[in-house]
Amino acid sequence: MKCLIALQVSVLCSWLLLATCFYRIPVPIKHAHQTAGRRTEHHLKLHAKPKHKVCIKHEGVNNFLEVNESESILDAALDAGIRLPHDCKMGVCLRCSAKVTSGQVDQTGTTLDDSVIEQGFALTCMTFARSELSIESVEEDELVNAQFSGRY
Repeated sequence: MKCLIALQVSVLCSWLLLATCFYRIPVPIKHAHQTAGRRTEHHLKLHAKPKHKVCIKHEGVNNFLEVNESESILDAALDAGIRLPHDCKMGVCLRCSAKVTSGQVDQTGTTLDDSVIEQGFALTCMTFARSELSIESVEEDELVNAQFSGRY
C-alpha cells in the first residue's frame, strides 16, 4: 500500500513539474512594453533622469560627457571609453579615487569618512552627478593617506 501511495505522489509531482514548465502566464497589455526587460522609447522618456555635463580630468586630459543622475561617474566614463582605474565597483577598494573640483554630487553608500568627503575626495563608482561637475582622478595613495591618516 505504501508503495502505491509513493508511486501516486511521484506521478503527481512529475505531472505538476511538467505542467509548470509548459504553462505560460500571459502578459497584460498595459505591461507589454516591459516584456523581457525591454522598455519602449516612450517609457524611457517618461522615466528619464536628468543629465549633467561632466568634465573628468584623467592623466592630464579633460574628457567631457553627459551623465544621467542614475549612472555612476565610473560607469559613464567607462561607457565613454575613458579608462579610469577601478576594481570592485562597490566603494570598498578605493582604486577609483577622485577629487571633485566643482559641482554637486551624491555619494550615498560610500565608505569614505565625512572629513575626507569634505576635502573633495570621492569614489567614482559611488558618485552620482547632481549638477554640472568637474572631477579629477587622483592616485589611490592620496585618498588612502587622507582616509587613514592619524589612525595608526
